[in-house]
Amino acid sequence: MPESKGFAKVNGTRLYYEVAGTGSPLVLIHGFACDTTYWDDQFEVFAQYFKVIRYDMRGFGQSDNPTEQTYSHFDDLKALLDDLGIARAHIVGWSAGCRMALNFALAYPDMTHSLVLFGGTPSGFEWPQEVREKAQKVFVAAYEAAQTSGVEAANEVFLQVPPLKVTLQNPEAAPRITNIIMNYPGWHWFHDDPEVELDPPALERLEQVKAPTCIIVGEKDHAGALIGAKLMKERIPNAQLFVIPDTGHAVNMEAPQQFNEIVLRFLAKV
Repeated sequence: MPESKGFAKVNGTRLYYEVAGTGSPLVLIHGFACDTTYWDDQFEVFAQYFKVIRYDMRGFGQSDNPTEQTYSHFDDLKALLDDLGIARAHIVGWSAGCRMALNFALAYPDMTHSLVLFGGTPSGFEWPQEVREKAQKVFVAAYEAAQTSGVEAANEVFLQVPPLKVTLQNPEAAPRITNIIMNYPGWHWFHDDPEVELDPPALERLEQVKAPTCIIVGEKDHAGALIGAKLMKERIPNAQLFVIPDTGHAVNMEAPQQFNEIVLRFLAKV
């Protein structure tokens, strides 16, 4: 349904994007190993009310891979919005995209109309030890599988990462998230990413967030996401927190109607 799509040549790279709808701009940012299709349950719905932009971050989907040059995802988004002639937007981010959305809001507060953060944590936040160790084991196993058996094998291993456990038990969400991750091109399995994080990290600057903020978390998401959601609610000024019952990490896929209603209701009040 995208009304326009293409590649923006910005910051020495090319970012694939799709745009639909009219009105106040709204940006959707996916997580690690995903792409624009992660937002299929939101793209057309939100486009009834907003000018919706979804895009592949550098290194994912159809966008170019990183080079040896350092870069930041939040600077890439700023350049993409500039290229599209957008001065200010609502920013929605999931998982790694949640971290990036928060970084963007702190780096470019005047371009951030509002924030919707879910399934993620601020940069500088450390997951609880048990979750962190389990996730690290999966990542190491995925890297090793990539070297010995290729990208598909690595992606299969990555599906075992703890945050996706509940999502993969959902009959609607499981085949979709599996398909998306199995289509991940796999650049990160073979390269060190020269991405530069926000400095100081968002964890140390949550009180500086100016944009109205909606935080959403699945009741059964991993411990890091639950702790991170509570932390952001406590420290971001006037933030709202919504917990969606019986859902895990990819709450927008597992309960799309509830998720969409929360987001649209929040945005209607901004």
